[in-house]
Amino acid sequence: MLLAMPNAIYMETGGQLKMIDGEVPAPEEPGMSSEVSAEEIRKYKVG
Repeated sequence: MLLAMPNAIYMETGGQLKMIDGEVPAPEEPGMSSEVSAEEIRKYKVG
């Protein structure tokens, strides 16, 4: 969604991203571009 917004300047995300010539290319897979692992969810789960 951010790729379609002309005024989007940054995105907070987790996981490994590749930077090429100072830019992060658009993801090739469908979805919201980042996925939180089950381990991270367990680590920070409240309750």
